[in-house]
This record gives sequence, C-alpha cells and structure tokens, in this order.
Amino acid sequence: MTFPKSDALREVAAQVPMERILIETDCPYLSPVPWRGKRNEPAQLTATANTLRQLRGETAGTAAAHNAELLFGLSAAAGA
Repeated sequence: MTFPKSDALREVAAQVPMERILIETDCPYLSPVPWRGKRNEPAQLTATANTLRQLRGETAGTAAAHNAELLFGLSAAAGA
C-alpha cells in the first residue's frame, strides 16, 4: 500500500471492511516506503498501518488496535 504505484491496492483497502483486513509484513523483503530497498523489520509495520488509517480516515492507532484484537484477542481497554 505504501508504494507509489499501488493505487489499486489502496482503493481496495479503503473499502474492505476492517474485520477482513490483517496488517502483516513480508519480512525480510519488500520494506514499505520510506524504508524501500532496506531489510524489512516488524517495526516497519507502522508505515502500512498508518497508510491504511489515513486511507480510511481513522484516528492513529485504530488499525494497529484492530490487528491486536484480531490476532491476539487484545482490546484497547486491556492496554489501559
């Protein structure tokens, strides 16, 4: 989603229901922009989450919080 030529992917990601989206990384390959060309690390997942958040008009942390709930059963309230 972060690559300049990924317009079609961004269009789909903006429309798919959030419960159908899993944010993941292709470690150690395909680092998101701005790390393109470098080794991909899990910490760089924030770039993809932020791109998704912006596409969907959501607040910071919404996409990441959704991922935590989906994968690990964690809720935003659990971290408070």
